[in-house]
Amino acid sequence: MRNLILKWLTSSALGLLAVLTVSESQASNTPTDWKTECVGRFLIGLPGEVDVALPRASYLYDGTVTNGYVNYVFIIGEPKHGGYLPDGTFYGAVSGDSKAWGSKQLVHGELVTGPTITPDGFSQFKADVGRFYEEKKQAYLKSHEDDYAKNIYPRPTDIPDAFAWSGPIYLMRGGRLFSYDYPGLWENPQSQERLRFVATSLRTRNLYEIPNEAGLCLHYAFLPEAPTYPDSRVIGVTYRLKDHPDVEIFFMDQTAQKKSPQSKHEMTAAEEVQFFWEDDYNPHEKQKRILNPHIPGVVQFPTVKLGGYEGKASFIETTHKDGSIDYGYMAYVKGDPDAKEDTPTLMLYVIRTAARAKGAPVSKDELKKLADQIAASIRRRPVH
Repeated sequence: MRNLILKWLTSSALGLLAVLTVSESQASNTPTDWKTECVGRFLIGLPGEVDVALPRASYLYDGTVTNGYVNYVFIIGEPKHGGYLPDGTFYGAVSGDSKAWGSKQLVHGELVTGPTITPDGFSQFKADVGRFYEEKKQAYLKSHEDDYAKNIYPRPTDIPDAFAWSGPIYLMRGGRLFSYDYPGLWENPQSQERLRFVATSLRTRNLYEIPNEAGLCLHYAFLPEAPTYPDSRVIGVTYRLKDHPDVEIFFMDQTAQKKSPQSKHEMTAAEEVQFFWEDDYNPHEKQKRILNPHIPGVVQFPTVKLGGYEGKASFIETTHKDGSIDYGYMAYVKGDPDAKEDTPTLMLYVIRTAARAKGAPVSKDELKKLADQIAASIRRRPVH
């Protein structure tokens, strides 16, 4: 029996159907004192200043970026081990790092936004990466794995403010560190063309800076519309409210994906919501109780609109193993890969973790109201 227990509401199906004939109410207007940020092709309202989850610079060269999984964290606490760049930026492990769920940035390949960096810091980072790969090469030679060792060497490139070894290429753009990887990056001419487009077009962007031109808003960056390559994207950003670190917000804009030929069943938006709480987000909690009217297979989650697209929403109560209680909201829109226009998959969650609160955590009702307002704020970014 799985550790996760979902306690479904026991009201009658007829009563629930009556409740769900009207979608859950959403705030019609974004509060005037909120901030507006952009993610992918969308705008989202945020209730105040936020911290943004990013990978530590050490993650950009320790191999995690090349296997498709990048660890995004909120860097907190005191340094545990690692090093400092000349500008004082710490890039190693930090005690108390808090992992962020879901953050990702796949666009024309795997494009990772790193920390701010100075030219001297970029030179130091280049030396650190070189030392990392040299040590890796010597370890292969020592164990007589010459085939692996011979593929570890600096990759020549004429791209300004860039360097590479065996994995991704590292870029300094607008005082920030980036890495980019794509299958066959160093062997395939088409991959090299993609790299040149990204390297020459990518620019940094301040938080809450909204571009007017067509393209994709990334973590602290913007990539203009690609004239040649199809726009396939998965852009997800995790935020925490600075005044209320107990509140975490995640929003994702993803190109609708066609069903895999190997897949026997394509999940609906409601099934994606249920799967998130059961299997994806902290699945080993003591109990999760859905507060929305819902009976699996009989009455689905309430309908919601994100950015004008219809999906399903949920509001839950989590009981942790220590007996403490938290709350969470999650909404999901299933994209249509066969639509003539871009009809994306969208996901939003707003989750409270009371243990992170600086004072009194937001209440259940406050979190629900906040989540509804954030959901209602999401819209397509206009371009001129």
